[in-house]
Amino acid sequence: MKKQYKSFLLRSKNLLLVIFALLPCALPAAGMEAILDLKFKQVTTLDGLPTDEVQKIYQDREGFIWLATRYGLCKYDGYQVTVYKSNLYAPGLLTNNNIYCLADDYDGNLWAGTPEGLNKLNKKTGEIRQYVASSIPNNLVSCLLVTKQNEVWVGTDSGLCLYDSDKDSLILYDERLTGGVLKRMSVKSLMEDVDGDLWIGTWSNGLFRYSTEENRFYAYPALNCAQITERERPAEWKQLVKGGRFMDRFQPMPEGVSAQGIWGADSVLNRYVDNGIELPGTSFWGGNILQSADGKYHLYVCGWLEESPRGHMFWPSSTVYHAVSDNSTGPFKIRNSVGKGHNPEAFRLEDGCVVVYVIDGYYIADKEDSSVWTYGQFDFDARDCKIIEGLSNLTFAHRQDGSYLAVCRGGGVWISKDGLSTYYQLTDKRVYPPVEGRFEDPVVWRDDLQYHLIVNDWLGRIAFYQRSKDGVHWIIEPGEAYVPGISFHKDGEVESWFKYERPKVFQDEHGRATQMNFAVIDTIKWEDLPGDRHSSKNICIPLNKGMLLSVLNEKEVTSCTRTIKVRIAAEEGFNPQTEVDVQSLRFGSYKEVNFGRGCKPLKTCVSGKDLIVVFSGKGSGITAEEFAPKMIGKDKAGNMFYGYARLPYVDYQPALLSARRPVYDKGKGELRLEVQNFGLSASKAVEVEVRSGRNCLGRVQAGALQPYETVNLSLKPASASFDEKSGYEVVFLQDGVEVEKNVFE
Repeated sequence: MKKQYKSFLLRSKNLLLVIFALLPCALPAAGMEAILDLKFKQVTTLDGLPTDEVQKIYQDREGFIWLATRYGLCKYDGYQVTVYKSNLYAPGLLTNNNIYCLADDYDGNLWAGTPEGLNKLNKKTGEIRQYVASSIPNNLVSCLLVTKQNEVWVGTDSGLCLYDSDKDSLILYDERLTGGVLKRMSVKSLMEDVDGDLWIGTWSNGLFRYSTEENRFYAYPALNCAQITERERPAEWKQLVKGGRFMDRFQPMPEGVSAQGIWGADSVLNRYVDNGIELPGTSFWGGNILQSADGKYHLYVCGWLEESPRGHMFWPSSTVYHAVSDNSTGPFKIRNSVGKGHNPEAFRLEDGCVVVYVIDGYYIADKEDSSVWTYGQFDFDARDCKIIEGLSNLTFAHRQDGSYLAVCRGGGVWISKDGLSTYYQLTDKRVYPPVEGRFEDPVVWRDDLQYHLIVNDWLGRIAFYQRSKDGVHWIIEPGEAYVPGISFHKDGEVESWFKYERPKVFQDEHGRATQMNFAVIDTIKWEDLPGDRHSSKNICIPLNKGMLLSVLNEKEVTSCTRTIKVRIAAEEGFNPQTEVDVQSLRFGSYKEVNFGRGCKPLKTCVSGKDLIVVFSGKGSGITAEEFAPKMIGKDKAGNMFYGYARLPYVDYQPALLSARRPVYDKGKGELRLEVQNFGLSASKAVEVEVRSGRNCLGRVQAGALQPYETVNLSLKPASASFDEKSGYEVVFLQDGVEVEKNVFE
């Protein structure tokens, strides 16, 4: 009978879905009224959460609510939030702040699984015990289950484990203990049924059941149909020409020194050990380069001893080092240390001081090679919008007036007037591509023309490249920004690193990216154990920096424009008059040029050392929204050329109007709101419309605002159905056309 029940359970999925779908029809009216009368309270970062992205919610046996976020473990008692996370003040408190799963046992312990190990929190004492490789088969813990018998089962990416409380250790249930049924597979879900049997769901090996009565494991092969796949690339990407993808800009690594008897998987033993920074016995991660007035290159990179107790998983206790080289590609030698911290990014303030950002803070000194660094923390003002996925892994771009724009891991854009003062959030949603991805490792920079942004969707295994005129509104160019295998030598040999993370750029005097640095590792992070042959380093890969281009047409380019004149500027080491294969050039919108279309050249002329190419205006694809049309072609040796052109009629320092959430003044019966200009030029007079739901509550005029100027406005709500607790939209209109919108949930 029991086996028949199990079989029925597997076949009844559709029946259960129908029952739940019909459930509202079966409820009495009073029951439905109770459901409709539910009251909701929102708990956000304003209440102490480290992020608004909550992955799991769990209620323990005492009734407390535990929240699993990507930036810490949170306990909510109905009044306040308590956060458990590793940071500069509590390094290594958790194996990782990204909490995947939660469960509590009958002994007063809360268990938390992360991508880098298992944590056991004693809820009475607050003590946290960690379990990492090799005490568990894999540090990625996806699921936890505490049975009615107080057994703690742990699902990892390399198998199923049972906690042995007597020995305070984990037992791996592999072929030896399961009669050959379970292997070292990725376990993703666990459930105990009414009979006390354990159900085990896996990533690509299907469903299994452990019969506690028989002490036997069963497999259900008919269900083993899951596959691991990457996100499918858009079909149009197959039509991209050379130069259409950002990754086409990667150049061969400069020839360097190879060595014998070095650490690493076989796929990276061919590497240049003098590229970037590499030191036997030390694991490095992250980091970027600044150049000082004396021509020296300064790399700010974090690292830890390779023999540290948890191998790569010791990263929360990493130290930021200052290393120096005579070349941008290394070898870099450590000069001194900056302080504790992880994932650094350095930038220079207007007064010459150097800031080294780390997760949860920064260090500052008066020059690149200072021996004394002062620690501080940035202030952030979300401007009444939710903080998008926390505030870790910030990346920074210098604006023309000395202010700084920052992008956080979640894709929110922030602006500080000087790089140290308060950062204000300007966006109410992420600026990344509109796909269901899991984004990390953003890097932003600005050149003389525009902003650039690369972000990696690790779920879909695609890194995207984006461009912007103002750093807030972005376009997405097709094609991959980078993929594994971009670290190649002139002879075609490839350094096949397992993973490329934390990209950073080195820029020339025009702001163009001439080199990209990556943190690389030769194996899965949790398999980089103390004292083994695996480790990580920072590598440097040259980039094709592109040409300096400008459109000479004084009138706006449209579909009616007959010819387009483009200047290709000569530079040291580049003579466009002799090197450019003119007939290979195509010019216009990236939507055309990246696919081999666009304008074709008609003739050329010279202007000093520069080359002026006259293109037919036909097929440019340039619209009123265009701010940097693109050119792709070749030199006479067949090497790829590209560049983006400045348009003489485009404002590259536009106003950026941003509103705070409207506040209802009951006494005066009016809505009050604050508007500020975060742009680099004065705004034009606008109408500000406030909406709630489908209702327009009214409009009010706002005059021109200088950069960073603020104005306070008020209006009487026109709608009788106005609810002050509703969400708002604040819309800025010029001549009746929407030019900006802020959304407040």
